[in-house]
Amino acid sequence: MNDKRVLSNSDLLKHLKEQNDFLISDIDKYVKGQRHFGVKIATSLRTIFHNTAMSKAILPDLADNYEIPITFRIKHQPKIREDNLTLYLGFSIGSVPMTKDYFDAPFFINSNFENYWNAMVFKIGSTIYTRKQMILYAANKAGGAHVDPEIPSKFLQLTQDGGIKLISRKYDEEMVFCRVAYETGIQVIFILEDLIPILDSKINS
Repeated sequence: MNDKRVLSNSDLLKHLKEQNDFLISDIDKYVKGQRHFGVKIATSLRTIFHNTAMSKAILPDLADNYEIPITFRIKHQPKIREDNLTLYLGFSIGSVPMTKDYFDAPFFINSNFENYWNAMVFKIGSTIYTRKQMILYAANKAGGAHVDPEIPSKFLQLTQDGGIKLISRKYDEEMVFCRVAYETGIQVIFILEDLIPILDSKINS
């Protein structure tokens, strides 16, 4: 007897609303000084966006089911050079207010989900990190949902000797991957603020 049940679009919307609540709560804690909540933000982002062999992401598939476009804002991607240049592309440094207006700045361009998720957000030397890599590292290995007993070699630079930290007047010291998760979470909240009512209307009409 097959007693499995496939989640309906209504079920997925319920889970999306829950993840949105988690994001809002964890971002509030992050802004108030608990920077380690960046790994919890990353965990919600993983649930919303990341497909695995054993689990199904909520977005963008749910929006696609109703032909609702989702537009992300991404910084221009420069040509990658093999040098020791450090680039911060997926986030800002300092005390820039994270408002909707921030993402309207001219150095942002529109992007679909795949380009946004796989975009380079940090480069140190010749090592490149994408948004997906940063968020999944925070969620899967750095304490969001799991703590990995071994740090992957790619992430040693970000964690050894206290890790690469950003210092700003507003947020003091932050781990790079927590900052990436935070700013991604902020944009996702703005997107869900508009998307959830539209999905609610279409699914429950």
